[in-house]
Amino acid sequence: MDLNFMDRLFKFHIACDMITQEVHDLGQNEVKRIRSRMETIIKEVGFEGSFKEFLEMLRTEKRFYYDTKEELLNGYNCVRRL
Repeated sequence: MDLNFMDRLFKFHIACDMITQEVHDLGQNEVKRIRSRMETIIKEVGFEGSFKEFLEMLRTEKRFYYDTKEELLNGYNCVRRL
């Protein structure tokens, strides 16, 4: 696909003047930044498994989920105030 066409599509669909490659590069850098921060947190909390195992633990352990809509909303409000 023609990059100029993609750039025009981006300008139509997103609210910035970035070209497709800049958006891609930004996304790649953000993934690296987030991954690095997560690896720091894994060390800080003393998790001894792999990164994949850490993600699985986050997805499956009940302590990371709310039981009611009210608890979820309260949790959201706490994070929103940070």
